Amino acid sequence: MRDKIIYIIIGLAFVLQPFFSAMLPVWLVPDLDFCILTVIGLTMDPEDMVKPLGLLFGLALVGDIYASQHIGVTVIAMAIVLIALLFFRRLANVENLLFALLITTAASAIFELVHWGMYALMSSPYSFVYMAMKFPQFAVPNVVVTTIALFVSTRELIKKRRDKYFR
Repeated sequence: MRDKIIYIIIGLAFVLQPFFSAMLPVWLVPDLDFCILTVIGLTMDPEDMVKPLGLLFGLALVGDIYASQHIGVTVIAMAIVLIALLFFRRLANVENLLFALLITTAASAIFELVHWGMYALMSSPYSFVYMAMKFPQFAVPNVVVTTIALFVSTRELIKKRRDKYFR
């Protein structure tokens, strides 16, 4: 049942992202693929995250084909962020809200730096200063949405853990 809910959320995020981008101001639109990737990377077991990540990466590639200058940059950035998330996950407690804020901000910075680096390699006109100026516009909605999603999902993890071990 949980897998079906995850697939529905990923599909809805893919369908609703263009509508959010068209309807809301730029500084209010989170990158839903990035938010879902962060929540999956920090809360799911590595064995269980293969299928949802395959769907997420596939839809991110379709989004790149549809709306990006360069195909595959988002998928590469998401893969590098996932590796960083799995590393950071081992360092601290995922259920800590302060950790969630810090790790989401760091993941946003990594995502943006990889995007800029890939675009720079492909001779895009975006400079590092331009990307640094746009970083708060990208990071703030992502951090807010991801922190709320992590709070909700870790609350379920804590409840599940208590039910499992403290009967």
